[in-house]
Amino acid sequence: MPPANAIQKKRSLEPIDTYLHLLSGNAPTPENWDAAAELINAEMATGKVHRSSTTAAGEIDALFAFAPTLQGRLYAQQLQENKRARGVIGRLQKYLLVLLGWAGGVLSAAFADLLLEAAKRGLGW
Repeated sequence: MPPANAIQKKRSLEPIDTYLHLLSGNAPTPENWDAAAELINAEMATGKVHRSSTTAAGEIDALFAFAPTLQGRLYAQQLQENKRARGVIGRLQKYLLVLLGWAGGVLSAAFADLLLEAAKRGLGW
């Protein structure tokens, strides 16, 4: 069984979750320095990215003074609202389909009984 932190790392690979984590004021870790650099480049956060010539090409070796900007915090609120809306809509669709299927079954049986009763009356049975 994998350790709990491995499961947590697997879940944190979701880009939206990573951005929300960083824009909520949490310090970036080496695993999410790339996402932090993207936020800095998009002016959603302030900070300094250091890329050394001794590391692999383009790889970040240090990140300094990371802090979300007002624009970044507003973007985080928007992401959170979208995430909540998608979760609620998805659950509603699932349960609504089940409810509609059940109601359709009940109504079709009731409608069949009504048609049979109308046919019996119409034919005088």
